[in-house]
Amino acid sequence: MSEKLDIYKSAIRVELAKKRLADSPLSEFNKSKILEYIKICYARGLSAHRINKYFDTLRTIISWLNKDVSNITSEDILNLLVRINQSDLSEWTKRDYKTFSRAFLEWAGYEKELELIKPGRSP
Repeated sequence: MSEKLDIYKSAIRVELAKKRLADSPLSEFNKSKILEYIKICYARGLSAHRINKYFDTLRTIISWLNKDVSNITSEDILNLLVRINQSDLSEWTKRDYKTFSRAFLEWAGYEKELELIKPGRSP
């Protein structure tokens, strides 16, 4: 059986993303929550490439929220959506940010507040 060729060096990129998370100014609580969620992503069978994207996107989103995940309010989620929608990010990236936000926050127990987050159709 031959090994799959990884031209993107995804495993190395995941390790670098872990290091960026560790070196980030996020609270230790938020870092641990991201790592817990990433573990679930691995359990779901997501690819290393997708997990790398989750690492970087969640790090950005949580830094934008600027508080511990356990203290997020509906107003915080609304402000996050405004920031995503008003950013210079491409429409695809905005969609990913909303999708990743929704998945992570749902996992973190914010089902009711997530009615605001609708990633929408593909651009």
